[in-house]
Amino acid sequence: MKQIKKTIKNHKIKVIVMSILLLLSIAFLVFMRNNHFLYSDYIIRVIEVNETRLIRDDGEHVSPYYLQQIRARVMNGDARGKIVEFETERSYSGLLDYNLRVGNEIFVDRIEDISTANILNIKRDFHIALITIIFLLLLIFIASMRSLLMIITMIINILIFILVTYLRADGYNVLLLFSIATIFFTVITILITCGINKKSLGAILSTLLSVVVMMLIAYFVIEIQDIRFETMDFLPYLPDFHLIFFSSLLIGGLGAIMDTAVLMATSINELIYRNPKIKAKDLKESAWEVAQDTTGTSMNVLFYASIIGMIPIIIFFVANAQDLTFISRYWLSIEVIRALVGSIGIVLVVPISYVVNLWLWKRWQL
Repeated sequence: MKQIKKTIKNHKIKVIVMSILLLLSIAFLVFMRNNHFLYSDYIIRVIEVNETRLIRDDGEHVSPYYLQQIRARVMNGDARGKIVEFETERSYSGLLDYNLRVGNEIFVDRIEDISTANILNIKRDFHIALITIIFLLLLIFIASMRSLLMIITMIINILIFILVTYLRADGYNVLLLFSIATIFFTVITILITCGINKKSLGAILSTLLSVVVMMLIAYFVIEIQDIRFETMDFLPYLPDFHLIFFSSLLIGGLGAIMDTAVLMATSINELIYRNPKIKAKDLKESAWEVAQDTTGTSMNVLFYASIIGMIPIIIFFVANAQDLTFISRYWLSIEVIRALVGSIGIVLVVPISYVVNLWLWKRWQL
């Protein structure tokens, strides 16, 4: 108890700020839980569910499905507070329908004849607000004031991404747009989070040079005609699909490359700062040790991020007796290529960061 009191006393301002933020967060969540009046569509809250398991047999396939008898309360509009009852079906997989549970809030297109109403969607704004607040509070608690800079960086980058999307819709070259956006992403992120200093300059130059080399290798090596896109059906409506593909390679590897570049710049500058007379050979060995500890994990993170969206498709095809060769060829090829190209960028940034930061240090001393 004494230790807790001592900690609170030593971090009085931080405790006060966190307490205020916590109270504001609770108030905001209460508002989000009761903001039904903001919506024009009808919202009902499920208060009782009775489910019956049935079997559908069409002669060729036998599949289970569930009949749900729903009792719900209307949460907005003139009929607010009214209790309604209706039935709905859900499939075993639940892919195209909803598995309703007590407490769910759902949008419906009518309540006058609720038995024929369409379920438009599930109201999820409260849960989105909850996970966002948890993220922000943890970020502020752990990173303190630097977290505000991180949040500002994320907002700016999101706005830039939205702007690029709209400009592409107006007919601008999407690869050129994302190439320019990459410069802004890199400069803004590193300068805001790391400050204006030699380390930041080294990280920015290393990132941009690595991205350029990575994209040149991808452009001259990859035969885009042989790639099976997961959106093949939409290609007639995307005449610039090859530019979109290379844009995805560019943005897909940027985050991991930037992270490795900042780490390398920090390590190299710290080594030189602590020992200005360090030999180039010793500096190279130390920098390589740092790189070995980080590049492997960075490549794994990139691979997982690329492949995670395909997990449902992989499971679906395996469950339907398709072999991995077919899945890899027609569905995973583009994700594997993104991961491999990004990994090339991560490997490239190690020697590039070493050369750039060493050159900057020597130039800075002149």
